[in-house]
Amino acid sequence: MSAGEIWAIAEWVDGGLDRSTFEVLSKARELADSEETSVTAILMGYGVAGLAQELANRGPDRVLVADSSDFTHYNPDVHSHILFNAVKEFQPRLVLMSHSYVGMELGPSVATRLEATIACNCLDVKIQGEEVTVTRPMYNDKVRAEILLKKSETIFVTLQKGAFPVKSLPQRGAAITNLAYPLTEVEIRTKVLRTISGEAAAVDITNADVIVAGGRGLETKENFKLVEELARVLGGAVACSRPLVDLGWLPSSYQVGLSGKTVRPKLYIAIGISGASQHMIGMKDAGVIVAINKDPKAPIFEIANYGIVGDLIKIVPILTEEIKKLMKH
Repeated sequence: MSAGEIWAIAEWVDGGLDRSTFEVLSKARELADSEETSVTAILMGYGVAGLAQELANRGPDRVLVADSSDFTHYNPDVHSHILFNAVKEFQPRLVLMSHSYVGMELGPSVATRLEATIACNCLDVKIQGEEVTVTRPMYNDKVRAEILLKKSETIFVTLQKGAFPVKSLPQRGAAITNLAYPLTEVEIRTKVLRTISGEAAAVDITNADVIVAGGRGLETKENFKLVEELARVLGGAVACSRPLVDLGWLPSSYQVGLSGKTVRPKLYIAIGISGASQHMIGMKDAGVIVAINKDPKAPIFEIANYGIVGDLIKIVPILTEEIKKLMKH
């Protein structure tokens, strides 16, 4: 493989590859094809032979695997040692990873040791000849800056979760190669005792094809049942804007927006959501957006494909019943 190749760092959660892995891999493939170079996926875990094969079937030209009990949990000392040595040996042009809690630590850690350029939480990355530019939000996403990165042998970029679509990539018969960099010389300062997860949504909204979201316009927690029933009929997931999290109606794992999650469903129905910029940042790339709000001047209507102005308490039950009738046919 050439030194100009693009790397995609895979992440696995609860025995499966995280969706962000395929977002990163899709972007890596897009860049590699435009530059006529190759894609290598990197997987570090324990008992991940099956995941490595799954990864190999999703578009890379090669998969490098570090499979050891030392990788049962993410450990910054261990994982950074492997990635640092792999980059030193193969010298890829660009290393892409998700801006997850892993990527936020692993990327800067390895880039610093290599004295390499890094850009974090990016919404896009482009290669034009010898130049690499990224787009990233600034000032609470009031500004999106396009930044020309300083040249270095390898450039690291972390990508905002949910900001990139997962593409269906052709199989390339990717070879799977094991990485073996002894840990005997590594000072392992961190020991993972257990992982404590926050209260999670019943469905990961970043993976949902249909999302029905509620906002402050619902007025009472009791009215959120309207959102839940419509989502149930559509076979979708429920979500919300930040005010409902602040009110304690739902945990933050249901929140869409700048301080929540970025989603790309095929259908997004916003009920009682006025459309603050922080919320619209998280859902503006949905395939179809339907907004229901009593205020005809609500900003959400500016990006909605379909809008209904009126009392949501009357409109949503009628909409739900009509969809039920359609589902029977």
